[in-house]
Amino acid sequence: MKRLILLTTLFLSACDLSNQEINGTLTLQAPGKTIELSSNDWEKAGDPNNFAKNYSEKESSSLHAHKRTVTVFLNPMSGDRRIGEKLTSTEYVEMGIFTPGLLTMRIRIDKGEYWVMSRDTYKPKEKMISNALDSTDFSVASLSISESERDLLMSDYQAEIDETRFLLNSKF
Repeated sequence: MKRLILLTTLFLSACDLSNQEINGTLTLQAPGKTIELSSNDWEKAGDPNNFAKNYSEKESSSLHAHKRTVTVFLNPMSGDRRIGEKLTSTEYVEMGIFTPGLLTMRIRIDKGEYWVMSRDTYKPKEKMISNALDSTDFSVASLSISESERDLLMSDYQAEIDETRFLLNSKF
């Protein structure tokens, strides 16, 4: 009897996996919302804990140094997570040079009962609107950048910030 139950469970699990592949959808039940991502565009990434779920974009732009990662936190956003430049009452962007030669942006959006954070790592642009490359030393890691450097980089990467904000607000 135990073998029959085990075989039935394995068979049903296999059916569920095949349905996910046929449907091409990754589904996450966040507090108050069901998030559905196309498995053509996104893949599930490792989850080191049970209160956050990670997803990685399968393809990225030529400006990205690494694939975009989005984490969905299944609890409300606490005050200590509201860091960086406040864009709106629910959106925050933080910039730093965590890897020499690359700019990393973390955008956090408070969704009420849950929140999301994207991590995008960019190569320096060839033609910057400002002279941010001259004023920012991309050759060394720096967990913080000056306010003037941040303002210049915000201008230079405004389209990427807006694209990520749109993605986080429409898909997550």
